[in-house]
Amino acid sequence: MIKDIKSLLTKRNLTPNLVMIEILEALSVDFLEAKARGLVELYERLTEPKPTFITFRKNIEMLESAGCINLAISSEKKSKRIVTITAKFYKELEQQTSTIGEF
Repeated sequence: MIKDIKSLLTKRNLTPNLVMIEILEALSVDFLEAKARGLVELYERLTEPKPTFITFRKNIEMLESAGCINLAISSEKKSKRIVTITAKFYKELEQQTSTIGEF
């Protein structure tokens, strides 16, 4: 799956890094389970060693501008941002991995 995410990020003119890959892997699992996580919850879910929150936030912004993820205001709390993978990116990832048989 890592190779597939790297390939899709490269097509979007992003330089893949481990933080981006880990974010997208976590969000793809959440997509399957129909879960929505906040920005801080997603950051806390990252494995050690974690990047600084500023670095994490920059990666989120790059992924959002490339159309890989969505950021939305939570209906529960206005100060909370919900992060989800876009349906389009998820479908592309699913197609990419299904051609190899890993998904």
